[in-house]
Amino acid sequence: MKWKTYFDEERIKRGYQYYQEGKVYNTIITPNTITTKVEGSHSHTYEVKITLNKDKQIESMYCTCPYAYSMDYCKHMVATLYKYEEITKNKDSNITNNIKNPQQQFKQLLDNTSEIELKEYIYQRYKDDEDFIKDYNLQFKPDTTREDYYEALNLLNNIFSTDTRKLYNENAYYEELPLNKYLYDFLNNNVKIFYDKCEFDYLQRLIYIIYENISLKDEINQYIDVDNILDMTDYYLEKVIESDNETKDDVFNYILNNIQYEYNKYTSIHLAQVCIKRYDKKSYLQKLSDIISLKIEQYDDNIPVELLAQQYEILKKIGTPTVNIEKYLEEYKNYNLIRQYYIDYEINENNYYKAIELLCEKRQLGSELSIDENKKLLQLYDKTEDNVNYKKELKNILVKYNINNIDYVNKLKEVCTPEEWKKEYSTLVTSYQRSHNYDFLNVIYVNEENYDALYENLINHFSLDAFEEYKKYLEDSYGVDILMLYENRILEEAKVAKHRGAYNLIIRYINAMLSYKNSKDIVIELINTLKNKYKNKNLLISELRDIEQEYQLD
Repeated sequence: MKWKTYFDEERIKRGYQYYQEGKVYNTIITPNTITTKVEGSHSHTYEVKITLNKDKQIESMYCTCPYAYSMDYCKHMVATLYKYEEITKNKDSNITNNIKNPQQQFKQLLDNTSEIELKEYIYQRYKDDEDFIKDYNLQFKPDTTREDYYEALNLLNNIFSTDTRKLYNENAYYEELPLNKYLYDFLNNNVKIFYDKCEFDYLQRLIYIIYENISLKDEINQYIDVDNILDMTDYYLEKVIESDNETKDDVFNYILNNIQYEYNKYTSIHLAQVCIKRYDKKSYLQKLSDIISLKIEQYDDNIPVELLAQQYEILKKIGTPTVNIEKYLEEYKNYNLIRQYYIDYEINENNYYKAIELLCEKRQLGSELSIDENKKLLQLYDKTEDNVNYKKELKNILVKYNINNIDYVNKLKEVCTPEEWKKEYSTLVTSYQRSHNYDFLNVIYVNEENYDALYENLINHFSLDAFEEYKKYLEDSYGVDILMLYENRILEEAKVAKHRGAYNLIIRYINAMLSYKNSKDIVIELINTLKNKYKNKNLLISELRDIEQEYQLD
């Protein structure tokens, strides 16, 4: 491996000193990486990672020291590479050749291991491995008993009887909410065991208790991820429903009673969704629809929108006549989600003018349309060939939302006269300038072949690297100016360059210059200037000579 060319003389000297002093430790070598810890100055310890390609050549180097943060290669990397060379040279190549058939050897050792030794090994090796313990308990634990159920029930009651205010001290920080973790583990462990053992009676009881306790707990959303826990609970309830028809009917009645008499904004919505998903027969869904209708009628206003959405879903599934569905959507269209359903429904029915009316009505009521709703309105104007409103909506989308989509710009241009487009183009440019969206301005300038504005935008708002992307548009008119920009930047960088990273930047800029037409003479003069001014910077001089040789710069 040739690695010393990455570093200047000082870095190699100091890195070798660190290596000699034994400051490299915790060395880990894999086929593609070298990782170490290196003791630095002032008792600081730095982590080094070097990535190798398939040919064992360096692909990338990383260190946590401040010097490396500025994209420089540091002495800690040097020390690591010396350590790597030491280890690879002294490696005993016979180690891996002694085991010709690992599987065969494993079987032989297993046959010769006593039961006591094997048990002791498994316990010591896996006693802290939670995943292994779960799998092992599930595999070898006998069938669940009534005592197992009462043990799980007692644990569940303890979880929900926790004083949440005391548990959630306002000054404490938790990576995961404690109550949420308790319930998550209970579902993943205790509940799962009853499901895996097909003990659906016990499983059903535990699930009901989870639903009921969540609905009774004040401000439960502050203590658990409600939807996540209920999604897990719903999964097991669906498995109970699938177990047999008698149980299926029992669960259905439980869900109806919950919605009608014990409605809760979290659990009842989840239970209703389970019902919609798992009870396909019209007789079931009609009963559910009747219960939800009664529930909706109990509200004067502020009806839970999820309840309205579920009723709409049921009406579609049971084949409700179109006129009745439209009547339902019309009645509750002031709820934003229902209005969205109404709009989509009318679009699917090819009633485009009604969909436009619903969108414009929302705007007239003082509500802002979302970007998706604006796009939908634009498509509807296009379908109905309403060019006046189509143009108006296009301008609204581009100016109000600063959409970075050149297709919308071109669509606006298509529906404008040349004189109109001059005005709209100026408005767009001003809008994107005010929002500092200079990237998309570049796209617009290229689209309009306004290369003077593109050059000014790049000069004022971008680094020199950005010119490479737009070279083909600017080279003919601004090639000489851009070469001067590169030259000035290189001369500034050379004044302070002291390491390979800085030299590499200079070489990259010179390569960029050489990609321009008629740049050879300018680059030759620049290289001669650098060689004369910085004779003591050996690494830079070497790189410049390589450039001269590669491009035949005589």
